[in-house]
Amino acid sequence: MADSIRQMKFDIGLGDTSATVDVELMMALLSMKQFRLLSAYGGKTAIREAQQAINRGYKNYTGIIPMMACTGVK
Repeated sequence: MADSIRQMKFDIGLGDTSATVDVELMMALLSMKQFRLLSAYGGKTAIREAQQAINRGYKNYTGIIPMMACTGVK
């Protein structure tokens, strides 16, 4: 379970690698948003990395996860 939480945080683009689940992460977990690269649907790594950087920067600045999907799809 802990590894899955760490993987999700990595996929979202968060710098926190702990297995702690806070309210924002629970909301992301229960949402229908995708946080994995969807290369089969045209997802590109560069776009995904930009989406992750936005999530990471927003979390660091505001303390909450913006829950931008990180699929690599425009």
